[in-house]
Amino acid sequence: MYSNAEDYGGRSLSFVRPVNEALRCGICYCVMVDPTSTVCGHSFCKACLHASLSHASTCPTCEGQARPTVQINVLKQLIGSLEVRCPNPPRDGVECPVLTLDGLDRHLSHCPCRRHQ
Repeated sequence: MYSNAEDYGGRSLSFVRPVNEALRCGICYCVMVDPTSTVCGHSFCKACLHASLSHASTCPTCEGQARPTVQINVLKQLIGSLEVRCPNPPRDGVECPVLTLDGLDRHLSHCPCRRHQ
């Protein structure tokens, strides 16, 4: 069974399968959060690209023209369909099913394995 824990938007998630490199940010190398593209076609997390453009107005990958930037809905949908494991450990013999990244927050709001505070 493949298990790869990595950062996604500030939380550690375990992806079910290896993530295609095309879905990774060219700056932080994590799975892109709010994927955004430059005019030259390179893709980054929106926050990573905006931070980079605050220091230089060129693409961090090829140094070509970076503005304007465009959000990439197709990549956002592909990333949202990636399968992840619930970050909560099994509780009372209950293990959560595999989830999509898009469905993770909804699942976590009522996860039977979460610790009640």
